[in-house]
Amino acid sequence: MAIINLDEIADNVRPYLKKDTYSARIIEAEFTTSKAGAPMIVMQWEIVAPESTEDLEGNTVRIAGLQFRDYLSFSEKAMDITLKRVKALHRALELPAEFDTGDPDVDQYSGLAADVTVETEQTAQKTDDGSPVLDDSGNAVMNNNYRLKRVLRKNADHTIG
Repeated sequence: MAIINLDEIADNVRPYLKKDTYSARIIEAEFTTSKAGAPMIVMQWEIVAPESTEDLEGNTVRIAGLQFRDYLSFSEKAMDITLKRVKALHRALELPAEFDTGDPDVDQYSGLAADVTVETEQTAQKTDDGSPVLDDSGNAVMNNNYRLKRVLRKNADHTIG
């Protein structure tokens, strides 16, 4: 057994990721319905490279294996934007241009990897009554949520299957 200094372990299991290009793989895609009743595709992505990066404090943190979701809503309100995103996704992943919004083939996405732009959105943790969760210093406890900004190109080195 090794002796480690726990002060060197990052407190946040979801570190802040600088807006940058990462290699990520789609580990699951599901066609489902949103809470509002709109059809949507939910894609579960996993960062596969780089293995680690520096956080905002300059500490090295492991990021390979971090997961995030991307939602493609086919609601009337979001349809135009979603179809542009699906077109860009299909083009980058070298998938067919034909797409059935009523019954999309979500199986075609699983295992595909791409170089993607990801950014972090920080949101305050909330209690059941909607008030912010505070730390010992009275500051709001923040969550780091990852947002897929752009799929740049297929990454065959990290594609499974």
